[in-house]
Amino acid sequence: MRFVVRTFDNPARIAIREEYMQAHLDYLAENDQEILVAGSLRESPSNSPTGALWIIEAESESRAMQLVERDPFFRKGLRNNYELLYWSKAFPHLVIV
Repeated sequence: MRFVVRTFDNPARIAIREEYMQAHLDYLAENDQEILVAGSLRESPSNSPTGALWIIEAESESRAMQLVERDPFFRKGLRNNYELLYWSKAFPHLVIV
């Protein structure tokens, strides 16, 4: 199943991003068979991130939630909430890169 995850950052915990960025990137790399696409979201290119968007391919909703909640940014408190939605990809012949 495919899922889209929208995470929301806790503005009071922004310093966590710098401190745990490498651990976060390592986590994404370790799970790249399931976390297909990941990246920060910003209100404008020059603003700081307000959260992130992931596209996940997982066997279940509970597995997708595990992936989100085991991310160092989530465990350390940068992410204060997230939205998990099932995703039906249009144009199945196009590859996500």
